[in-house]
Amino acid sequence: YLNAKSFIWSNIAMNMATGTPFLGKQTKQSNVCLIDLELRRDVAIDRLTNVANSLGFEKVPENLYLWSLARHTYHLETKEQQVEIPVRYCSQK
Repeated sequence: YLNAKSFIWSNIAMNMATGTPFLGKQTKQSNVCLIDLELRRDVAIDRLTNVANSLGFEKVPENLYLWSLARHTYHLETKEQQVEIPVRYCSQK
């Protein structure tokens, strides 16, 4: 299951972007932003392209946006320390 999660989310995103049913449930065509925290951008684009092709589309829909943050994620405690002062400042206003 853990290895399939990006394929599942890619399928859900593709179906929502095109307005095609997902697992028999109708979707409404809409803009979709897929935020990927694990795959490098090039790998995620290849995966989206493969999913699009397997669903019968020539390419990834233009209203499906990929925001790849794989190289920009950090351990939560590190980030918490870095934002502690600004958060404290904002909460005092």
